[in-house]
Amino acid sequence: MENFQPTIQVHLGKLPGIDRADLEIEFSGFQEMFFNEFGIIIPIIEIVEDNELAENLFQVIINGEKQPPFESLQEGEFWLYMEASQLEGESYFERTWEARPGIEPNTLSEAAIVRGGETDRQLWADSGSATRSRQGYVVFSVAAQIRAQPAVFLTPDLLHYYLSRLNEDYPDLVQAVGALLDNETLLENLKSRLNDGSSIQNLPRLLEEMLVEKI
Repeated sequence: MENFQPTIQVHLGKLPGIDRADLEIEFSGFQEMFFNEFGIIIPIIEIVEDNELAENLFQVIINGEKQPPFESLQEGEFWLYMEASQLEGESYFERTWEARPGIEPNTLSEAAIVRGGETDRQLWADSGSATRSRQGYVVFSVAAQIRAQPAVFLTPDLLHYYLSRLNEDYPDLVQAVGALLDNETLLENLKSRLNDGSSIQNLPRLLEEMLVEKI
């Protein structure tokens, strides 16, 4: 079973107004976020300036595999979780708004990219609407692409570490699973469950389910 070290790169085209240092700080919180969500450990994200990307594009590369590029918001725009058509000809906060169609990057459902500054975005946010600033949209979109495939970060070494820790409290369970499933089968089974939304933090329950299915 081949092992490897997972990698995540975020390639940026010319994105004026995007503070790279702030972006690194926001990305640094991903390790805790994804451990809490999936129980997985992701690598530190590397930011790469990529002159081959169009000006407003950014692209995530996970374990060397290029993900579909995202188009950044333009300067003077913010993202709003509302269909752009709902803004057409309507008045919100005693004014009309110019918007174009966008997407919610986790679900690919329709959203709006609205013309306006930070004060405008905050107006919507204070009303309870989900919004993202131009920089926040980059962070939001990168997180969505990582969230779509958590299993690619589960390596043989990481699985060995999880099982070693679990063996301290559940030795009988780890032994029973090891007697029925080889490491490669166990790894692929856990990857499938991760991609279906399970968390490795529930590893005892996941292993028990596998035993029931196998017996």
